[in-house]
Amino acid sequence: MGQVESISSYLGRIKSTKVTEKRPEEWALVPDALAPDVKQHLIDYYAEVKVERTIRNAYGQTFDFVEMHSQPAARHFDRPPVPPIEDAPSPMFAALVDAMGFGSTQIPDGTVPLLRPTLEQLTRFRSLADYLTLGMPKRGPSGSEAGGDDKLMLAASPHRYAYGSQQVACLGGTTFMSLCKPTVAGAQILSLSQIWCKAGISPGQMLQTVEAGWQVCPSNSLTNSPDPFFFIYWNPSYGTAPSFNNADGNFYVTSNKFPIGGTIGQTSSPGGLQYEIDVAYRLLSGDWWLYVGGVALGVWKGSLFNGGPLGTGCEEIVVGGETAGVGSYPPMGSGTFANTGFGQAAYHRSITYRDLSGADVAATMQITETTPSEYTMSSGPPAPAGHGWGRYVYFGGPGGN
Repeated sequence: MGQVESISSYLGRIKSTKVTEKRPEEWALVPDALAPDVKQHLIDYYAEVKVERTIRNAYGQTFDFVEMHSQPAARHFDRPPVPPIEDAPSPMFAALVDAMGFGSTQIPDGTVPLLRPTLEQLTRFRSLADYLTLGMPKRGPSGSEAGGDDKLMLAASPHRYAYGSQQVACLGGTTFMSLCKPTVAGAQILSLSQIWCKAGISPGQMLQTVEAGWQVCPSNSLTNSPDPFFFIYWNPSYGTAPSFNNADGNFYVTSNKFPIGGTIGQTSSPGGLQYEIDVAYRLLSGDWWLYVGGVALGVWKGSLFNGGPLGTGCEEIVVGGETAGVGSYPPMGSGTFANTGFGQAAYHRSITYRDLSGADVAATMQITETTPSEYTMSSGPPAPAGHGWGRYVYFGGPGGN
């Protein structure tokens, strides 16, 4: 996997790099300087972090494995948060972890992975707000922007969706989503599949979300890859900036099994083997926990939502796909329409919400297709027999201009 730069050398280069104010027209055109607030954020981010080992995976990504309670989010907790009871990881989850690109490298006990941006990647950002969203402001399915800089190319690009939703007072939701690798090229920007948990959905309220799934975005400033990667996103609103892939350091990571931002090396093949992963958000004891493959990946402390509606519960569960482009939109999911069914179309299955008593209830999906000539979603054709899919939807499509 090659020699990696030590954390001391890396931080030394960060501290010695000159700073400059970057105007919109100069974005990505000052390759040897950092925006002042980006530089200070990185220095503060690593100030108390204790790096036990640094590993570059097979996809060229560098991860610092840090002592768990030295990570940036430890400032929100007096002691390490203890993950609630976890489910037994599935064999498929174990296979996906093996394909994350770390090979047989020994990961130190008691450490968690933090994706390290390169200095060259950091020079692309014009501001801290730009960095926290990794240059990719997201919009919710309602069409309202959830953060980021409106001068970026992506902000001028309407996002397109095929999603299912249910408005219900609950404590989170779960979905099993198929893993795909749509081709995103040229002026196309991103294609993803995810779950949203939303609150503040009424007119006049501030929308808050926690989100997670997989995404293909070659223009992403920290991946520059055609492969899908696992992502998380939160939009706390109420005076706190949104953040993509824990760039703000507010998400407390509790597992080293499935690194945030890590490349997903196994994806479904049309007509062949279908890979999937289960993702769940659960509000437990006032904090938002994220589960992946039955494993508690980490937690947002409830107080970070600043007294907003998501701090006490979720009002809407959403699953589906999203794309963005400038003049040209990429495939969504596997690139085929929903009516092609299992083995061809992408899917979300076993979709549930956790009711206020703590029971998991099959969600009732209200389907929305913003551009049905390009992307569709459907509760049919039938699910594969004998697999216990519960509530499910197929979705996707080839995209277009």
